[in-house]
Amino acid sequence: SIMIVGLSVDYAIHLGHMYTVAGNTEGLKSREDKFHYAVLTMGPTVLAGGLTTLGAGAFLFGAQITFFGKMGVLLTLTVCCSLFYSLIFLMAVAAWLGPEGTTANLKYPSCKKE
Repeated sequence: SIMIVGLSVDYAIHLGHMYTVAGNTEGLKSREDKFHYAVLTMGPTVLAGGLTTLGAGAFLFGAQITFFGKMGVLLTLTVCCSLFYSLIFLMAVAAWLGPEGTTANLKYPSCKKE
């Protein structure tokens, strides 16, 4: 069950991280620019990872042992839902309501000696 939790948030974390990197590292300010950067840099990777995992789950459908067939169903449903919510829902919400510029950036205290 821990594996399913990891798979369900993995794609969203990758896309959200790229959205943040677009503002912090690349200097993009608008939601639309950050959205495009995240989708173009991490979108193909997330999609490829999801498709390969779906392919692995599809091989489990033909198993004679019940556990493997049920694991295949669980794996493919989890990956399908995760791909939908990360690529469609999360990215749409980020493009519509995501932070712009440096809004919501956390400032961590520096550990450097001055």
